[in-house]
Amino acid sequence: MDIKKYSVIKTIKLILPWPPTVNSYYVSGKRGVYLSKKGREFKWIVQQIIGPRFGPVFSEEDRVTLWVNAYVPDERTRDIDNLGKAILDSLEGDFNKEKKNFIWGGLYKNDSQIDDFRIVRCEKDPEGKGYIEVSVRSGKEWSDDI
Repeated sequence: MDIKKYSVIKTIKLILPWPPTVNSYYVSGKRGVYLSKKGREFKWIVQQIIGPRFGPVFSEEDRVTLWVNAYVPDERTRDIDNLGKAILDSLEGDFNKEKKNFIWGGLYKNDSQIDDFRIVRCEKDPEGKGYIEVSVRSGKEWSDDI
């Protein structure tokens, strides 16, 4: 049996609130561009959902696949790709060993680890709030080095 062809797979599935679009995620000020109040609030909510339940999931070496089902809040026309930045940024982060807490989401260290990112527009949320289902998956090839 050739064990090298098998992988260790880790999968996390989350339901998160509707994220701010890239158009409202940042604001410009005298000192440059920074995260808006909506952006900070979304990142904080995601941190509260992820941190206590999962802890660090993917190592810096893991390559990540992230798929999103977006249940829109209403019938307005919207560019679905504008959701990406808030989702990617809110899920990344690290564990602060001194304070024993997460710096943002903490599922993966950096969104540069993502090799496959997809967003699918789904039907309207019947409650009118909108939400996203996020599946984050990683695999690491088995080798003689592990």
